[in-house]
Formats: sequence, structure tokens, C-alpha cells
Amino acid sequence: MEREIKVGNIYKHFKGHIYRVISIGYDSENYDETNPDNSRLVVYENVDTKETWIRPYDMFNSKVDKEKYPDIKQEYRFEEMEKKYVDNIKIGIGVLILKDNKVLLGHRCSTKDTGGIFEPDSWTLPGGKQEKDETIFDCAKRETKEETNLDIDNLEVFGAADDIQPGKHYITVYVKALEHSGEIKITEPEKLDKWEWFDLDNLPDNLYSPSRKTLEFYLRKRV
Repeated sequence: MEREIKVGNIYKHFKGHIYRVISIGYDSENYDETNPDNSRLVVYENVDTKETWIRPYDMFNSKVDKEKYPDIKQEYRFEEMEKKYVDNIKIGIGVLILKDNKVLLGHRCSTKDTGGIFEPDSWTLPGGKQEKDETIFDCAKRETKEETNLDIDNLEVFGAADDIQPGKHYITVYVKALEHSGEIKITEPEKLDKWEWFDLDNLPDNLYSPSRKTLEFYLRKRV
């Protein structure tokens, strides 16, 4: 049975470089309608340099030529690495904005892995990755403004948790905004196609897992 190459997973090339698979696509110039699998391409990036590469799926999934490389012990050109491999641990911020027992959530429509916890078609709190030389509260304000157009203030941290996928480890900090102002806008339609207020007692099933943890933690504390 052929191995399945999985988007978001980490693979080690037999020459030593480490890569993350970003996407599986198709070659439009050489598309085989009778057998689309023959046209599949793997898009992957070097976890250190962030350089992006593309090669045919079958080539990515092929075995090492042991006649050419007799000293290589690795079976496949790209071997999937254990889940424990992480290039580094990053900080993510989840922002809780409340109004009349409702919480603001955005719908993640993008199918492109941007480096965070990858869960398309899910509902998420505003937030994102903390940048170098940026405080937790500065990140919360920036990400909320970028994603929703809202200005938030009077912030407090009320918790944190680990969020882990193969090759990714985030510590998500929970921030509550006690004040917000402005008009909600769809500012990043390729990433988040709508924002809605959900009753805290009737949340959607397909919550983004870091946001689910944040909300569950908040609701436990509220009780």
C-alpha cells in the first residue's frame, strides 16, 4: 500500500534537511484526466530557511536509490518524522471579546497552512502569532485590529495551554478584552470569511481547537 503524504507533517530528506508539507496540488500543464494522481505535486518548505519547493508526488514518495547511495539507511527519500519533532515553540494569542453573553468568532475558510495549528472550516477567536519584541497585549490588539477592525482595551490574561500538531508546538495565551469599539469588518477574506456573535451556551461544533480550549477554560472559571 502506497504511503500517504500528509499536509502539515514533517519529513526528513535522506540528505538531512527537514521539511514541512504545505499542500498537495495538481500540475495544470500536464494534468492527466484519466488518472489525476499522476499529476499530483507536493508543495513543501524547509523548516529552517522557509524556502518552498515543489516536486511530483510519486518522486517525493519514492524510495532512496540504494545503488546510488549504498550508505544511506533511510528507506524513503522523505521519511515522516516522529510527532515529537518541533523546529521551535511559538506563542499564539487567543482573544475573548464578549457582548451580552455572546462571544465573537470568525470562520476560518483558508485551506492554506500558514504555519499555525492547521484546521480549516472551523470557528476561531481573534488572535494569532506573537512577533519578536511584541508584548502579549500588543499582539492581542494588533491581531484583533488586523482581523476584525475592532479596537480592544482593558486586557487581562486568564490562562494558557499547549496546542500541538506534528512539527508544531504553540503555547496559546488566553486574553480577555473587557472593552472593544469600532465596526466589525471582513479584513482578510482569504483567511476569515465571516465574523459572528455566538451565545456562550450555544457554540458551534466545529470550533478551532485552541479556541475550544480557551472557551472551555473560560466557561469553567465562570461557573
